[in-house]
Amino acid sequence: MSIKEQAHINVISAELLGSVTVAAPSLHTEDGAKAFLAVMDTFGFAVVTDVLTKEQVAVAESLFDDDLRSIVDLPDAEKNTKPCFLPNTGESVARRWSDKHPLGRYNPSFASDYGVPHGRCAWYCRTNQAVHRVFEVLHNNDKELCVGMDNVFFDSSRENHSETAKPDSEIEEILWPHADQSIHAAGGDQPCYQGIVYVWPSSQFTSTTVVWPRSHKDAYLKMMAVRSYSSHFCPLPKSALEDFIAGAVRVVIPSGGMILWNSKLIHQGWNIGPRLAVPICMEPKSRRSSDALERKMTACKEGVPTTHWASLGYFHGCCKEDNGGTKDFPLVFNCHKWMINKAGDVDASVVALL
Repeated sequence: MSIKEQAHINVISAELLGSVTVAAPSLHTEDGAKAFLAVMDTFGFAVVTDVLTKEQVAVAESLFDDDLRSIVDLPDAEKNTKPCFLPNTGESVARRWSDKHPLGRYNPSFASDYGVPHGRCAWYCRTNQAVHRVFEVLHNNDKELCVGMDNVFFDSSRENHSETAKPDSEIEEILWPHADQSIHAAGGDQPCYQGIVYVWPSSQFTSTTVVWPRSHKDAYLKMMAVRSYSSHFCPLPKSALEDFIAGAVRVVIPSGGMILWNSKLIHQGWNIGPRLAVPICMEPKSRRSSDALERKMTACKEGVPTTHWASLGYFHGCCKEDNGGTKDFPLVFNCHKWMINKAGDVDASVVALL
């Protein structure tokens, strides 16, 4: 077969999904924690259900609506005449947000601009205790953890399951599989795990996360042997793409669920429809330098995202830091300002997690 730049990836089978699924409440038991770690070791990823309760999912979506309202620079009376803000429709602002106003101007699948990576929704998920418990288990019950501040994933387009839609088998996406950890880069010798809390559920009709099960072992080691990656973004060599296509799966994640994976696992995004999800990575604070802490403080004050690594505090390169939108729908870079006090300092509850 020839090397493909885009291809179809199968949806995860029910059997595999059952094998990698863990309920969040079980992580408070010794047996449940051991079972979760065994799944992560074997497959390189897991789906943790019930990380957010139904009530917490509703709060997260409501907070994201508040985030969206905060960046539209119009008087309330005029704002409420816009289709996405019309009252009493029974649908969230986020569901009605027009794709004419992407929240990521470099990459429309990211909500990277206007301070949204530091909005109320993102930090609500980052401070969730069930989320923290997941990472405590992964890091030997270490409770002194810091959190990453990656881009929020947001797409308000309609789901691809109308009568006129393509059959799933014909849907292809651009391939950009990668690992997020290099043994050749600083910190690459430390175990690192990353995750995404799905506020909206993912399915075969929506955007989701693609993973190559078990690739955190042999496939990853082959990558590292072929190339000395100097950064932690490690694109899969083209020679391995056919193996990726054959083995990778699109993961189905319920609302309030969380996908976790080893940062050595080969993965990518699959952007074909709606998604509201918050990436989260937590690492022991003992790994984080004072310089990294300063960078993270600056990222909070400026409203810009970092890469997923919680301990490094490297700025993400995909953010535009100016205002945008249109004359009729102006967007301002201020979604992060809720956590900055009058003295210009970051809220203490946020600082505690940096």
